[in-house]
Order: sequence, then C-alpha cells, then structure tokens
Amino acid sequence: MSGLGSKIFKIAKNGKYRIGYERMVKFNKDDINLYIKKFDQLKKDKIIIEGEFHDNKWVFLGKQRIAYFYFTNEVNYDLNLAFKMYILLKTHDEYIDPRSILFHAFAIKFIIKKTKLLSLNCYDNFKDDLEGIKHTYMREYVVVFGRKFLCFYDSEKYKELIDILLTYRTLHIRSNSRQLPEFKSIILFDSIIEDLIDSCSRFEKEKYFPILLWWSITKSIPMRPIEFSELETNCIRINDDKYLLSIPKCKKGSRVNRAMEPEYREVQITEELYKMINEFIDINDPLRAEKYLLNYDIYNNATQSLKTHSSQVLYEFRENVGGTGRFYSLLSSFYIDIIEGKYKYKTVSVQESMKSDEGEIYVERIRPGDTRHFAICNLYLQGFNPLTIARLAGHETLNTQLGYARHLNTFADSQVEVLTNRILMLKTLGNVIDHENIKSLYKKSLFFNKSEYPTARQVEDGFCVDENFPNNCIIGNCSTPCEYFRIDTKDKKYTSEFLLEKSNTFDGDIKNQIQIIKNMVRNSVLNKSKLAKNRNISIQEQQEIGVASKKLQQAIVQKAMIDSYIFERKRVEQDDQ
Repeated sequence: MSGLGSKIFKIAKNGKYRIGYERMVKFNKDDINLYIKKFDQLKKDKIIIEGEFHDNKWVFLGKQRIAYFYFTNEVNYDLNLAFKMYILLKTHDEYIDPRSILFHAFAIKFIIKKTKLLSLNCYDNFKDDLEGIKHTYMREYVVVFGRKFLCFYDSEKYKELIDILLTYRTLHIRSNSRQLPEFKSIILFDSIIEDLIDSCSRFEKEKYFPILLWWSITKSIPMRPIEFSELETNCIRINDDKYLLSIPKCKKGSRVNRAMEPEYREVQITEELYKMINEFIDINDPLRAEKYLLNYDIYNNATQSLKTHSSQVLYEFRENVGGTGRFYSLLSSFYIDIIEGKYKYKTVSVQESMKSDEGEIYVERIRPGDTRHFAICNLYLQGFNPLTIARLAGHETLNTQLGYARHLNTFADSQVEVLTNRILMLKTLGNVIDHENIKSLYKKSLFFNKSEYPTARQVEDGFCVDENFPNNCIIGNCSTPCEYFRIDTKDKKYTSEFLLEKSNTFDGDIKNQIQIIKNMVRNSVLNKSKLAKNRNISIQEQQEIGVASKKLQQAIVQKAMIDSYIFERKRVEQDDQ
C-alpha cells in the first residue's frame, strides 16, 4: 500500500501523565501482529469484552454504553483487515471512546457499500449518495471520517475519492455550529421547571428529579452531558462558607483509562442548588453507598424497565453508572408526560419549529448538550471574562469558546424580545416602576416622565437627569450612549420612525459589542498556549471585557425599552387615525 497515510494523535502514558504527539500511520498488512497485541491489550483492560481478532463481531465496553462492531467476509481481506486496524488505532492509540468510533465505522461502511468496494466506476454517483443521507451531521461523519480511513488505507490509490470528499466538505458543509432552540422556548421551559419544582406530586418528583437537577445545574454551569451523568455522589461540599460542586473532566469521545486518576474541576454554586442536590441524594441514596449521583438504579426505578444484557454488563464493569442514554430516554418521557400532558404545550424539534405557523405556541425540545451553550452565552452576557468561562467550562484554550460565541447575537436578540414583552406586560398591569426585576432597568432606560425629574435639563434630542450636570458629561452625542440621557415619553415629536431609528442604533451597538468580545477572545495572549491553572488574564483584558459586557447589557436594555415604546406609539397612532 502507498501514500502518506493518516495523521493520528498518539497518547502515551508517563506515570500519571498523558503525553500526546502526532504521527502518520498507514495500513500495512505485515503489521498484523502489532495490531493483535493492541487487541489483546484492550481485552486485558476490559475495553474489549467479547470476540477475538479474527472474529466478525467485536464487543467494546464504552465509557457509558456498549459498542458492537461487525465485519463481513463479503469485503476483501485487505480492506477488512484495514477496517479492523483503523478501529484499534482509534481505540488503543488515540483513546477514543468506542461509542464514538461507531460513527467512524458507519462512515467507512457507507463508502465501501456505495462505491462497491471502492470501485472507481462508482465515484460519479457518490455525490448523489452523500446528498441522500438525511441528517447533515451524519453526512459530515462520512466526509470527515471516511477521508481519514482512506488516507490510512491507501491515500495515493484513492486520491480521487479523497478529493471528492474534501471538495464536498468545502462546498456543502460550511459550519458545524449547533442549532439552538429559540430563547422564548428556553424561557418557557425554565418557567415550567420552576413551577414543577414548587408544585409537583411525589410521584413526579421521584421520577423526574434527574431532569429538575439537570436543568438547575447546567443552565448556569457549562457542563457536557457526559459530565453531568458522571457526577459522583460526593460531588458537593462546603468550604469556608462556600458551596462547591466537583465536576469530572471528560469530553465526548475520550476513552476510559483506569490507570489514570480522573480529573475534576470545582465550581462554586448557590446554597439553594447545594440543598437541592443534597435532597436528591437523601431520597435516592441516603447511605451514600453508590459512586455515581445518577446511577442506573435511579433510571431503572423511574422507568420500571428490565435490565438488558448491555446494561447488565455496564452494571458489572462500570460501578452502576446511569449513562447519558438513559437520561435522554427520561427527558423524552418528560416532554410527553409533563410538557405536553400536564402543561398542554406542543413540543417540537428545532427543525420542526422552522416549519411551524407564525403565532403557534410550542416548546422546542431542548437537548442535553444545548444547556452548555446557554450557560456559556449567559456568562458572556453577564460580563464574565473569557478565562473564568474557560475554567468553568473545562476548556483547554480560549479559542474553543469561539464556537459557542457564534450564538451570542441570537441570544442578545432573544433577550431583547423577551425583555420587551415583559416590560409591556408589566406596563399593562400598571406596576412597571415598582416591579423589582424591571425597576433597575427602567431607572437607566432611555424614557422617562418629565414631571418625575423636575431638575432635568434639556439637551439635544432629549433631557439629562444628572443632578451634577455637566460635571459628568463626556464629549460627544448625549444619546450614544449616556446613562443620564432620557426622552420625554409624552412628547409627540418622537414618532414611530424616530423611535425605530433609535432602535436600529442600539441594535448596531449590540452587534458591535458582541464582535468586540469575540475579537478579545480571538486575540487574547492566552490563546498561544493551553490554559494552566496558574495563568491569569491581564488586568487590561479584564477591564476591556468588563466594559464591553456592560455596554452590551446597556444596549440590550435600551433596545428592549425603546421597542416597547415603538409598540405603544404605533398603537396610539392607529387610534388617532
């Protein structure tokens, strides 16, 4: 076989540390004994729990689930052998979880089948075969993982097919950014959870406590689903009057390595959340006998299901771990029983929501991985610096956050919409000034009633309510932006067109501040290396991110308030006609 081969990230052990380095590997059937040794080592480590090297079925024990790999005699010997060697490389050398390698296997089998054992005559129709894959993410698996396998097998012989995959990815797969539910669905889901915590029956609480816990923890703390599912029973503690949560550091796809000490990160939580976790433990494991907070027995009791062979194996080998799969099943049940059954809301997927009729009320189904994005975006909007967010999220570099930052524009727009509707509702009730949640926002809002500010001074396009005017003035346009600038709501010269222009100005401010935040993350000096525990963001960077976040919040509040008055002004103008 010829060609450069496939690049793999080899991980070696040195005491309690992992040492990683890249190297090129290509298929050579003369290396079979080396791969048999890898296979035997995986069996010894109880990663492979069933099958022999030359068998057509291998059973792997993943981090939380069983993975089955099937091979066929219909494929020629070399291709079949390369397939097996590739799987062993990914598992043994790169420490990738077997369940994740199933996606590699899907890609390889798809290409082999559609090209009739990599036949050159079938290449022309292969693009159509790619288009026939229903889900975009599965299509990308074929393009990315299939290309890696072909480079390993024979990059020179199959260069044309590799080029087809590369070209397809460039033209058709532009972004792997996660599609998130609309913010109003998030708000509605949150309100349902809050109401359920206060009013649920004993049966509902016992069955769906893991869902309540998941939402309460992960909406504010960036966690991967696998990290949530592997929280340990002793994950909470009190130290110096601080409530702390210990989170296992594990990324989707990483292999369980029992020879290594697990890594954890500790974050501060509220007393309320601490008590909630403690209550969950008291109900489900009062003796603190189980290792995992969300163990298999909890899900088994919730669903009254019988243990399958797969779950029995996990029970024996993985200390009764519950796993993400069972949590997904419980969440699906929650949407049916609680969101639809109890609260009478229709639930739809993100894709289905795009096809829904305008004005239709529904809840977009939030997936376990979505909350990590929510939490990171909210931390940015609250003004946390990138290093703090990186440590809370378990990121090794600041650049990792750029993928999450893509959602900031959507989150900011949604915050404006939700805040606008809340202001309108409270105005209708006549208590906008007295309502605690809006009071501080209203005080800094663009609008006021002139009679409430007898000392207000008229300036260009409005008034200044600063009692120390002009001592605090900054040279420039008062309205762009100044916390003391106000518009008199009773002045009829402020038409809908004038207000819309102001709204667009604040919309531009929002987008500008978000771009500034993204640039700060991208250009931070800390991106030059992995984040060490003793590294700190510079004082200057902290100040800059703080200023940008404050300006972003101000612009969001101002736009929300002005949009509420646009709505009211239009209604008044319609009544006058």
